Amino acid sequence: MKKRFLISGVCYAAMSLCVVATMKAQGGGGTAAIPQLPYHLAEGFFHYPPNSVVGRASGIAVSPAGNILALNRGYHPVQEFKSDGSFIRSWGEGSTMFVGAHSLRFDPQGNLWYVDAADDIIYRFDRISIEAQ
Repeated sequence: MKKRFLISGVCYAAMSLCVVATMKAQGGGGTAAIPQLPYHLAEGFFHYPPNSVVGRASGIAVSPAGNILALNRGYHPVQEFKSDGSFIRSWGEGSTMFVGAHSLRFDPQGNLWYVDAADDIIYRFDRISIEAQ
């Protein structure tokens, strides 16, 4: 009986310590300030073509040339904009490749890497194939 009481007490103390440690870690002791980011919201930045339907955005990447590519799950999966937000073009319409549009990134060589979550596959577009789209 004493052994059972001792084990219960040790378990209770260990759980209490875990709860207190978690609360302290989450609170940060109350002395740390949240840093303010030097960014601001630019509403209406992207100038979409008239009557364009944009799906849920899933990725944004900036090309080595400074153009912005927006990946979305809509009728125009990849949309390209100038750095001032003006629309250049869209591509990928009708392709089943963009059903599970998830993410895109440029590498230092200018290749565009696209991740499709529906097919669990990663595609690489080189600079020439991007320009041909």
